[in-house]
Amino acid sequence: MRFDRPVFRRWLVAFTACVLLVFAGGRALAQSFYNPSPGEIAGAPGTIIRAEPFDGIGTSGTAYRVLYRSTGLRGQPIAVSGLIIVPDTPPPAGGRKVVAWAHDTIGVARHCAPSSYPQAPSWIPGLELMLARGYVVAATDYEGLGGPGVHPYLIGSSAAKSVLDSVRAARNFAPARAGNHYAVWGHSQGAHAALFAGQFAHSYAPDLRLAGVAVASPATELRGLFGADASNPIGKMLGTFAVWSWTKLYGIPLNSVIVPTAPLVFERLAKFCNDGPSGLARLLNAAQPLEREGFLKGDVMKGVVFSRLIEENTPGRTPIRAPILVAQGTADFVIKPANTARFIQRVCKQRTAVRILSVLGGSHTNTQKRAAPAVADWMAERFAGAPAPNDC
Repeated sequence: MRFDRPVFRRWLVAFTACVLLVFAGGRALAQSFYNPSPGEIAGAPGTIIRAEPFDGIGTSGTAYRVLYRSTGLRGQPIAVSGLIIVPDTPPPAGGRKVVAWAHDTIGVARHCAPSSYPQAPSWIPGLELMLARGYVVAATDYEGLGGPGVHPYLIGSSAAKSVLDSVRAARNFAPARAGNHYAVWGHSQGAHAALFAGQFAHSYAPDLRLAGVAVASPATELRGLFGADASNPIGKMLGTFAVWSWTKLYGIPLNSVIVPTAPLVFERLAKFCNDGPSGLARLLNAAQPLEREGFLKGDVMKGVVFSRLIEENTPGRTPIRAPILVAQGTADFVIKPANTARFIQRVCKQRTAVRILSVLGGSHTNTQKRAAPAVADWMAERFAGAPAPNDC
């Protein structure tokens, strides 16, 4: 057999690229689905660009992967991907209620989009309970995960619009038969997104009717959160994601905020996805150099630029004109109960009705699952118009 050097070289390049992708924790996206043309992006926020059946882990409903239009960090039209999961029961008169799910931290790389994983429905706590009540579940990937662009990690305005436009996308997706009455449910990073969706609801999406916002282990008081997590391996990883994203989005030179030995670790970490126990293990292993030594140059979080970003992206600066449920695990060492308590004090002063659910022994990884039945009941009461309980 003749040795074809050019063919072998092309094969070797392709094989090496695949190996590097695997060892970097990366995953290939279906580019034909997630890459819109410029002409496809133009259109009203929440309208559907394309949709396809989602053959993932089974649910009692029918799932679809969608690409919909939204508004980006700088007000530009963008494409955002996600899932819309429709119950198998007939829709009521007036359309189905919608629950917008906002996911927790899975990563900052585009290939970390939850909608690209077949097990994504199983990551939505309480999904079956909500489908059983006849709700459509809209699960956004957020700006820059799946769709093009840099993911604005813990940037409230971007996350809010992705979440709110996922509800509009459900309304505009004919098989969903959805109405305009919705609730938002989020965990950790997603709780941050859910709270900002509540803050932006009336100004950005006055066509929709918000029933309530439920959050578990919320990323709220960011300054306290970043400070408290400085010695926590998972907290350092989350801080790395924030610094990586914010420097990219706001033109801050990375070498101006991190020590000279850290850039390669930062860029490597940014390629990994927290997509389960093995993904988290890869992330923590890659972050070990940051664990052994500090990675920030001084206390940059107290500098002018980062202080402004922390203040702007801390939930609670604008009142939410809807009831809130806050679930917090007593054994959560990532989002500590004291941090959440400070947020609750803030919103209680705004005369917002807050239901406080303390999950005894709840950790950062199971509080949302344990709280899901109570969240589903609380949402049903809000959709029915019952007076909201207030534990302030």
